[in-house]
Amino acid sequence: MTIPEAKRKIGNRHRNILLVATIAMIIVTTGGTSTYLLTRPKNPFPAALRQSMQIPLYFPTQLPPHFAYDKTSLTSDPQNQTVFYSFKNASGKSINVNIQLKPKDYDIDAFYTRILSNIQGTATPYGDAKIGMMGHATVGILDTGKAWVIVKYNDTDFASMLANLMSSLKQY
Repeated sequence: MTIPEAKRKIGNRHRNILLVATIAMIIVTTGGTSTYLLTRPKNPFPAALRQSMQIPLYFPTQLPPHFAYDKTSLTSDPQNQTVFYSFKNASGKSINVNIQLKPKDYDIDAFYTRILSNIQGTATPYGDAKIGMMGHATVGILDTGKAWVIVKYNDTDFASMLANLMSSLKQY
């Protein structure tokens, strides 16, 4: 074999390797993008509702076991800037979520101590939430600055369940 033939053979091998590497990168990139588009969380709030609200909207990415989103429960009041939705389980119990515009110049700490007993804090991506008892209900309240997220479960001793739900909130 002559030197020019050897160089041509080596050149062809490098081109083939480059071609295979390029095709592999295209397959990996396309597959990754497709996987993301198919598995990304869908926005639970319809576009018309999002456009009518001036407050941030939050929805949990993880639900307690045996609970499912009740799509028929989603209601909003754009005039008062409130959104309500719930999650239900097979036995009919529900977790209610209310997002509302936070009143200006409101003493949130006084509100917590006046409304809740056995208060404990839990970290969320949007600040610390307070969870406590309000009568026979477990209630979690998150002050996001512009809005309050109030989560209520009509049973006692479910603070850890609400803490997990509230720490999984995502803003939409």
